[in-house]
Order: sequence, then structure tokens, then C-alpha cells
Amino acid sequence: MKIEALMVANSVKLDGWLLDVDVEGGGWEYYTCPGFPCDVRGAFAGIIILDDAELGLDHQLHFKIETADDGDIGFLADNTYHRGRGGPAASGVSSRMAFSVPFNFRILAPPYNESGSNERRR
Repeated sequence: MKIEALMVANSVKLDGWLLDVDVEGGGWEYYTCPGFPCDVRGAFAGIIILDDAELGLDHQLHFKIETADDGDIGFLADNTYHRGRGGPAASGVSSRMAFSVPFNFRILAPPYNESGSNERRR
């Protein structure tokens, strides 16, 4: 199993296991809170490539969101996906499976530097 594509978006909707992925606001690189406390909502969206031997098996993806300094935000998701044996679309083409994982967490206050001053961390 290999993740071929992964992005963060405002929302994601899958049409069953088809690769008809409806992504809104995709391609986040960062998030700016307008004020605190701040609720952050979004979704991970991606496509997994499976080898023929992996078809018909359960696959687990683990997602954890942390701050840049390894602080725990409290979001952890363990998802199990199953892709039945359908075979590749054409000879030599790997099977693919789309996935989405919604997330929601709250940031209570802005991060401060380690010295304890009120200067915002850059």
C-alpha cells in the first residue's frame, strides 16, 4: 500500500469507493486563526495504490495532528478501509482507493515562546 496523493481541504465527499472525489478548498499549507479560541475543521483526502496481493484485505491509516513543536492537539484517527478484489482497470494498472478523514480540533490560545513572554512565536 502506498499513498499516491494526499491533501488537506475544507471538506471532502466520496462517491462510494469511486475516485469521484469532491474536494472544496483543497491544498492548505497553513491555517491562520482569526481569534481565540479557534475551531479548526477540515479533512484529509487522498488516493492509495494497492498491489494485487493487497486486494480483499483490510488496510489501516493512522492520522495524528501535532503542532510544529510536537505539541499534541488531541486529534488522532485510526481508520480501516477495505477494497474488494475487482482487479485492475487494464493490464499493468494498479488498483486505487480514495479516502477521506474529517478532522475538528480547538486551539485555546496562541503559542508563546519558551521564555514565557507574551511575544508570539514566529
